[in-house]
Amino acid sequence: MTTLVLPQFPEKKFLIAQYQNVKNARTIREELIKGNLQFNYAFINAETVASETHLNSAIYRTLINHKNKTMKAKTLHSELIFNLSPFKNIMDAFKKFGIADECSNIIVVHISGDGETEPEIGNLDSVVEGERTEEPIGLHCSTALVKKIFKLNGLRDDLDLSTLISGSIQLR
Repeated sequence: MTTLVLPQFPEKKFLIAQYQNVKNARTIREELIKGNLQFNYAFINAETVASETHLNSAIYRTLINHKNKTMKAKTLHSELIFNLSPFKNIMDAFKKFGIADECSNIIVVHISGDGETEPEIGNLDSVVEGERTEEPIGLHCSTALVKKIFKLNGLRDDLDLSTLISGSIQLR
């Protein structure tokens, strides 16, 4: 588990955890749809995140949009999932990058700030039925799926996929 604080936004903290062998992805998704506040996290399909740079670019873009009051989503967690994607439609972003019923590897991000207390890891472990792992972000990435989503199928292997994705996030 990692805690991230960006120097430009010292009031915001990001708690980032990865889980593998998740057994209750369907339940998590259903609770998110219901708006259960115990699930106040961004639950991300780990197969669609190419690297830590990809995730950090989306986090940074989320904070910029929040600061400039140009968010497309209602919450910072939803905006983060939206900013991971190349889509202009938020529902398409949720379908591709959000948690799905069959997800077994997920990345969970909690954004706290503005006087909000940081969640305890025990709370998160009680929500997700899986093994928390310290593996690098992007390890469970499906490169073929990411290339398809970002329409990079003809990409040469010597080009850095993560850099191209991060650039597209910042330019969107």
